[in-house]
Amino acid sequence: MALNKKPTYKELEKQINKLKSNMKLKQAEDGFNTLLKKSEERNDDLIIANEQIHSLSAELLKKNKVVSEINNKFKNLFDKSNVSIWEQDFSEAIALLNKKKSETGDIEKYLNENTDFVKKCVSKIKILNVNKITLELIGVKDLKELVSHIRKTNSEKTINVLKNELISIVLGKKNYISETEFVRRDGTILYATLKSTMIDDFGGNIASVINISKRKQAEEVLRASEKNYRELVEQIPDGVYKSTPDGKFVKVNSAMVKMLGYNSKEELLAIDIKHDLYVYDIDRKYSKLNELNQELGVFQVRKKDGSVIWVEDHGWYSLKKSGEIADRQGIMRDVTGNKISEMKIINQNLELSSQNEKIVKRERELIKSKEKIEKSDELYRLAIATTNLGIWDWNVEENTIYFSKLWKSQVGYKENELEDKFSTWQNLLHPDDFKEANKNIEDYIKNPVGQYNSKFRLRHKDGSYIWISARSETIMNKKREVVRMFGSHTDISESKFSELALKVKNIELIRAKDKAEESDQLKSAFLSNMSHEIRTPMNGILGFSELLKEPNLTGETQREYINIIEKSGKRMLNILNDIVSISKIESGLMEVNIQETDINEQIDFIHSFFKLEIEGKGIRFLVKNSLEGKEAYIQSDSEKIYGILTNLIKNAIKFTKEGTIELGCRLKTEKESSKLEFYIKDTGIGIPKDRQKPIFDRFIQADVSGKMAYQGAGLGLSISKAYVELLGGEIWTESKEGKGSIFYFTLPYLTK
Repeated sequence: MALNKKPTYKELEKQINKLKSNMKLKQAEDGFNTLLKKSEERNDDLIIANEQIHSLSAELLKKNKVVSEINNKFKNLFDKSNVSIWEQDFSEAIALLNKKKSETGDIEKYLNENTDFVKKCVSKIKILNVNKITLELIGVKDLKELVSHIRKTNSEKTINVLKNELISIVLGKKNYISETEFVRRDGTILYATLKSTMIDDFGGNIASVINISKRKQAEEVLRASEKNYRELVEQIPDGVYKSTPDGKFVKVNSAMVKMLGYNSKEELLAIDIKHDLYVYDIDRKYSKLNELNQELGVFQVRKKDGSVIWVEDHGWYSLKKSGEIADRQGIMRDVTGNKISEMKIINQNLELSSQNEKIVKRERELIKSKEKIEKSDELYRLAIATTNLGIWDWNVEENTIYFSKLWKSQVGYKENELEDKFSTWQNLLHPDDFKEANKNIEDYIKNPVGQYNSKFRLRHKDGSYIWISARSETIMNKKREVVRMFGSHTDISESKFSELALKVKNIELIRAKDKAEESDQLKSAFLSNMSHEIRTPMNGILGFSELLKEPNLTGETQREYINIIEKSGKRMLNILNDIVSISKIESGLMEVNIQETDINEQIDFIHSFFKLEIEGKGIRFLVKNSLEGKEAYIQSDSEKIYGILTNLIKNAIKFTKEGTIELGCRLKTEKESSKLEFYIKDTGIGIPKDRQKPIFDRFIQADVSGKMAYQGAGLGLSISKAYVELLGGEIWTESKEGKGSIFYFTLPYLTK
């Protein structure tokens, strides 16, 4: 057997290399197969990804179409909206704020303390676009002019609103609402509600501006009306109150506090009406009945110190929508003096019929009664005007004093003829009164208890002396030292002379009592009417102002409510104007301005002014005027003539339901004098014969029962009568009840 040949080293090496080569080839083949398999898997992934991309592209096209439609709708809304819309870019302002926030930590505090930085941020806010209504609202032509105008006219309030908006944005809030104001191109102020919304994370902002100027004007009218009402309530010397149904005062005026003897309004508001005020519980029940019937109640009430006074109470209820009583309001007057006077006069009449020896005693009681009646009359006169009061105001600490024009006129001097010095008063004192008058005021300053009262004589410019009643309220410091006295002077000369006349004319006291009772009746009717006349427009103002706060009111409803508020405000203003006019007349302060006046022009104006109102009631309005050319020009006060004609025409309108109203004027010549005669004729309800003369008196209508059939304060005819007499003419009426009335008045025909 042959032996195998042993391989050499080179052969072995060769075989080994061959084996290695075969192994590498195998490995490469395996690697290629692996890569081929992975490539096939990757290709499947790419196919799936490509399908997803196609799907996303289709979805993106749909969304782009929706976005395009939304943009078109937004542009259409933006351009045609009736609301002012602003498109703005806050990105630069936000960048500034974020940088400062990282530096300071508390950005809100920093903005509140650094106005210049706020203004810098505001200047970075870009106004990109606004709609047409915005340009019209501000009164500018285009966006460029708007941006320039806004930058120049930003007020302190506007900057503060924008500051708060920036704070809101930094704090991450998307929406911001606030009231603001803009200055229009013509310089007027536009009040508005700003509603701002951040629409993306890049500073994009959409804001709307709603004009609320009319609402602001209505609020201003309301505030003015409320102020007038509060001032009127505080000036009335009678007590005015408002209480809850369960017997708690919620509002009272100063006169109410003083009448019931309390130290403050808060102290009076704390009492229980049922237990602390009414002397007899039956009076409270009777008072409720009277208020429902709108009548006057007279009963007794208890003051803080326990004493009892008689009061006359005219009250009424305010009702909720449900018909339940919301509150109770009224006017209360102290009539204790009248009650005492009535009882004393009854006793005196009984004594006069049986015992002549008690005449002297009766005189003293009648004098006291008259003083109390005069005091009641004085309180009433103060309700309509400070007819007889001269005002003085003394700063005791600085020793400076002020005397009003009427104070000086009481002693016959013009305003510039007397110096405002304390020595002026001293120099005018009667020698016999000098010591006592000075002592009275010195003693009061040392011990200021209650109200300062003093009576003395002052020298008139003509050399005579007049009697003065001085009274004042006092302001004290914490040490209860008098620092200021504010008071009045009332000329009581006539009452002093009356006291002497009373001793020999007892019968005049009886007549004075009757006159006081008549005056009381007139005052009661007047106060009853005034409370109704003032309450009616105030209820309109307050009620519809409350309704304006409803959030969902339409513009038309808001305008309707504002119109009602304006009409109520004008009605209250007419009432106050009548009271002011009659006050001026009674105090002798009404001035006459004589100038050339065209009567034809006046009559034409009156006809044009009232024509629509009269014909709107279905009544014919006729004018008959015989004056021609220069014949119509006279020397007189045109405003007074206008006031007379207006009052008489309004009176005719009020009392005429159908037929005609006729205004006429003619020139009448009698011997050496001439005069113009005017007349206003109507086919209204007419006036009873026994009422034709009294209707020209103060506060009188054809019916003074207290239950007026027609609105009005009863001042128009008395004002007209006063104006006619101031102009040197006469006024009268001819009337048949149920047929109508003719009011005549004449004026002197003065051409030079």
